[in-house]
Amino acid sequence: MSHFEDSLSNGVKYYFEKNNIKRKIRPVNRLDKDTSGIVIFAKSEYIQEMLVKQMKNNTFEKYYIGILDGIPDKKQGTINAPIARKDGSIIEREVNFENGDTAITHYKVLEEKNNLSKVEFKLETGRTHQIRVHSKYMSCPILRRFSIWKKNRFFK
Repeated sequence: MSHFEDSLSNGVKYYFEKNNIKRKIRPVNRLDKDTSGIVIFAKSEYIQEMLVKQMKNNTFEKYYIGILDGIPDKKQGTINAPIARKDGSIIEREVNFENGDTAITHYKVLEEKNNLSKVEFKLETGRTHQIRVHSKYMSCPILRRFSIWKKNRFFK
């Protein structure tokens, strides 16, 4: 679905015009639908290219917080389970050891309450719906996801 009038880029464009800023809109990342978090826009072409390059080289670290339905067996670990499209769907994904692409997710349980878990995720790969698929694979499907951008370590 195209959003010609109600997108974040339109909001940035409006801000630039209102404040007489003569710059191009340079998005660096995006968020999935129904995901809250930080979206980064670069102020220059050079910075945009540097950030995109860091993302491609895996030197730009992205962390996510998810609320899971259930408590994972281990309080932290790594899920290394390949992900592929679900048969008959162009959107849904699933763990598939025969046809899937490598997908690695590191996680750490931050809090548990009423059979829910607040979990921090760090993606080593960036497969579509990776957190959702890996959470379900752990038998703790995701209820809600937030992205947190941070460098160098799990936060406390």
